[in-house]
Amino acid sequence: MRPCEASAFLGRLNFLLLTSYTSVGRAATQPLVDRASNRHEGKGPSRANNYRWSHSMTHILNFFEQLFAHLPPLVFEFRSQQRPKVVIYTDAIFSEHKNGMGFLLFDQETTSQFVCDAACPDWLMSVWNDATSNAWLLSGWDKEEIQRKTHINALELLAIVAAVWTVGKEFLQNCEVVFFCDNTSAMSAAVHGYARSPDLAALSNTLHLALAALKCTPFFEWVPSLANCADIPSRPQGVAEEAFYARVEVTRWPEKMKFPSFANLTFPHLNSIFEQ
Repeated sequence: MRPCEASAFLGRLNFLLLTSYTSVGRAATQPLVDRASNRHEGKGPSRANNYRWSHSMTHILNFFEQLFAHLPPLVFEFRSQQRPKVVIYTDAIFSEHKNGMGFLLFDQETTSQFVCDAACPDWLMSVWNDATSNAWLLSGWDKEEIQRKTHINALELLAIVAAVWTVGKEFLQNCEVVFFCDNTSAMSAAVHGYARSPDLAALSNTLHLALAALKCTPFFEWVPSLANCADIPSRPQGVAEEAFYARVEVTRWPEKMKFPSFANLTFPHLNSIFEQ
């Protein structure tokens, strides 16, 4: 596939995706974007063979075959009465000794208020540091570029994904949801459904597939760190923290925080969130 062919195909594919819920599938086009711009795929010793069909292209072909076979029609209910929104604050922390995240949920319809926190799964940290385990990774990416000193952007986006996977079936179906996040990189990936970073792209793809399956209408907003109440559960503070929850009448989510599996991240599909 030559760059000009990839560019033409990418344009048609993006046009088709306009009829889908949220930004579902946009992150999966990353290999086509790179081929169209002739960036990573043609560098180094492989430059002489830079029009070859790659593993990443086979991966996205299989992905879109599955997606288009099950993609529900986009429906606008102009006469339906608007329901009160669900509001979710998320935050994460990355340090040498702790990798954690938390979210607070405020359901304006039922007045339910929940808080949940958890550490990032160890297996996921390993995946982010291993270039060979990321199916979306293009062959020309430099390993040093993947093995970053910090994963805070990915953790911030993972906090949003985990919130959707944890409370989606109970609170987010057919609802308008406002997400507040204080990390601009994570928010950009959530808003656009796309990211140059392979780990953020995989998370963004999983997020928008879950939102589409829930037929949820999301709004992503930036909030200053000092005004982000999810900073509290992302950094557990013992007695003082519990006293705050009691004062504002927030209860702990009765179950553990849920995360997408390795299979969900490498090859997510629309109903993944309902198959937990």
